[in-house]
Amino acid sequence: MERLVKESGLRILVSLLMNGATLTLFIAYRWGKASIVTPLTALYPLVTVVLAGLILKERFDMLKAVAICLALMAGVALSIETQTAEVVQSSRAV
Repeated sequence: MERLVKESGLRILVSLLMNGATLTLFIAYRWGKASIVTPLTALYPLVTVVLAGLILKERFDMLKAVAICLALMAGVALSIETQTAEVVQSSRAV
């Protein structure tokens, strides 16, 4: 019986976290551009990998470290907007 209560509590916690993540995603789509938000949400496995290194003491070889750095740089590159893109969009609106 005690095990059932623990499992139920864990299920509720996971459900709340998933609902919070979905709500956060919708808020990101509301306030950000889908062309930026969508690729950044695809980087979610990066959080798992980093947490595995911190909590489970997983070791990263050079290839994994380079892959993590490239994923972070790609996220930064996707979020950078140039001034010319805004000018082109505003000139189309006229």
